[in-house]
Amino acid sequence: MKKLIVLILVIMGVNNLDAQINFPPPPEVMLIGKQPFSALKGNADFAWFDSGVMGYPPTPAYIDSLKKIKKPYTLYVLGGTWCEDTQKLLPQLYAVLKTYGKNVDTEVTLYFVDRDKKSPEGTEAKYDLKNVPTIIVFDKANKEVGRIIESVKVSVEADLLQILKKIK
Repeated sequence: MKKLIVLILVIMGVNNLDAQINFPPPPEVMLIGKQPFSALKGNADFAWFDSGVMGYPPTPAYIDSLKKIKKPYTLYVLGGTWCEDTQKLLPQLYAVLKTYGKNVDTEVTLYFVDRDKKSPEGTEAKYDLKNVPTIIVFDKANKEVGRIIESVKVSVEADLLQILKKIK
């Protein structure tokens, strides 16, 4: 009986000791500044990107309409790898752009900010960043045509199409 009581006390002591040890959380991996999409693709720290791309089938009718737009434009995307909205929207945007043949390496600038929505270069101020992600569409004269901020109204491809229809 004494052995049983001693065993119970030892187990309680070990459990209590374990509860008192506070291990620090692992450091958060974050991209900051201008980055290529290749910094996300195949990167285990950002597995949400590949799974999001694979899990998002763009709507064919919108893709067909996007393919018909011949006016040149560029995209500037500001996001945070720490942000759930970026983790959802950025893979969807990538899937849409790749599906209709947009060159993401030359026609899309991808820029990441920290949790305070700041960057070493101060790029966020130039674009009046309030929320991430923010997708800004520019025409060939580098004039802003429209934005998708934080979420979409219908879908990435539908919202992008509505903005692109404004290009003159």
